[in-house]
Amino acid sequence: MSYILHIAFPEDKSIKEYLTKCISTSSEPSGSFHEHSKRDSLYLFENNVREFIRILLEINHGEEWWRKGVPGKIRASCAARREEGLDEEKEIDLLLFADFHNYKTIIEANKNIFASYIDIKEWCQKLQEMEPIRNAIAHNRPLTNAPVRVKEYYLHFQRVMDKMKMRNEKTKI
Repeated sequence: MSYILHIAFPEDKSIKEYLTKCISTSSEPSGSFHEHSKRDSLYLFENNVREFIRILLEINHGEEWWRKGVPGKIRASCAARREEGLDEEKEIDLLLFADFHNYKTIIEANKNIFASYIDIKEWCQKLQEMEPIRNAIAHNRPLTNAPVRVKEYYLHFQRVMDKMKMRNEKTKI
């Protein structure tokens, strides 16, 4: 089964490694980050979560992953957000209009699929913690300690992604 990942999902590991290096070299010893590094960490983390959700739902539900794996209220909410978005966004993937609360709900609704890769309770709590951090970063509000958590969660979740990809590659052989 092939996975179609849009440009919004950096699949190439070298891109992720480059962005991770940029993030780590632009951090200060005090733990605060330059504005672009906060956004880079958030971008990497959120896109890993999206990719994780997409891949596992595609594996389990095939091409109908969106309809079968995503609760109806979230599908409707994402469609409404896309409809209210920019004209150039009218055809992009609906998952790009989900938020951290939506990711949490999708994971909880598909516990049987995600439980072999993550601790559902732990990661749903982390996603809940990330929502206000994401909003503060997106709206350029000053943060000092929260971006450290974003980077930590990204690095931890990257290991989850690597584990998932290795496991799925082994099953394809």
